[in-house]
Amino acid sequence: MSVHQSTRIGIAATAVIGAFASLSLPAAANAADQPPTITHNEVETVHHTEDICGDRENDTTYTRKVVVERFVEASDGSVRYHYTARVNYVSDFVDPTIPDARGSLTEVFTFNLNPGDTVTGTGTFHDYLGDEIRIYERFHYTVVDGEGVVDRHIFSVEGCP
Repeated sequence: MSVHQSTRIGIAATAVIGAFASLSLPAAANAADQPPTITHNEVETVHHTEDICGDRENDTTYTRKVVVERFVEASDGSVRYHYTARVNYVSDFVDPTIPDARGSLTEVFTFNLNPGDTVTGTGTFHDYLGDEIRIYERFHYTVVDGEGVVDRHIFSVEGCP
């Protein structure tokens, strides 16, 4: 598990909030009442120069077992995007003294664009790498008229060698 994987929550949240803030509500109305998009078994391999426990270069293959995304417009003009994923992965460490590690993670994000240019984003990320390492992350952002009014971020890592 890389630092990039866990810290991408904040990056993703900022990007989505920015995208939501730039939407005009009439344009968003075109996406109203879309059924959820569900995908299975997407595979991606990413090279990381470090992992959450430090300088442990690895190639990690992520298998998104299931991803559910939903974009909805409510009758009040608000727009909501919800993303949930269940992911298994294997980290192949470059250092031969570090054994490969299997992990799993769950991530859930919700972003809302409300009338009056108020954008909120919440997310939860839980990662279980092997039998010892646990990564927990939660965030909440609120942006009103382009200004951040709430920026709460909780992050913890347990079990690094």
